Amino acid sequence: MSRPQRLIGFLRNSLQQLTFNLCHIYARSTRSVSLPAPVYYAHLVCSRANHRYDPKGNFSLDAPAPRSLRRDEAERRLQEFIKAFMPLHPNTQS
Repeated sequence: MSRPQRLIGFLRNSLQQLTFNLCHIYARSTRSVSLPAPVYYAHLVCSRANHRYDPKGNFSLDAPAPRSLRRDEAERRLQEFIKAFMPLHPNTQS
């Protein structure tokens, strides 16, 4: 069973309007931008994380999901993850 064409057209138009609106809310620009604002913000977050995360850390994201771990094992893995980040500069700590 397929969706009615009218509904698909409505969803497509709504998605296009949402995307268009998101191109006008990027706070670092006074004009519209070519990509939706969440894309730019995600890029900023990744750029900042690149300066703080130590890629040589031994933390692996391939390990089992946290729900399948015991509480003490999950806590140990969380602490390993936290140690992989470099400390904040003293001027930026609150």
